[in-house]
Amino acid sequence: MKVFTKSDEDVLDYFLDLRRWMPEGDEISDVEVVYDQATSLEFNGFNHSENTIKVWFGGGDPGREYIIKVLATTDGGRVKEINFMLVVTER
Repeated sequence: MKVFTKSDEDVLDYFLDLRRWMPEGDEISDVEVVYDQATSLEFNGFNHSENTIKVWFGGGDPGREYIIKVLATTDGGRVKEINFMLVVTER
């Protein structure tokens, strides 16, 4: 699992590249982002292209680790789960 570190003051984007997984001609049609919403971690949205996703997060509790799950669905009916960890530090 990939691990990213951010401060509690940062608002950053995290880039997910699905090109190695997706067959040529298929495209991402839907994205779902799952995380613990009962915390101060702030989901600031996402955007995607044919085979990449960018998710934005800010805030978070210093010293806390968050598991982020991104589900990408393609036009061809494939579903890919991508997980990564955000470790939040103090500025």
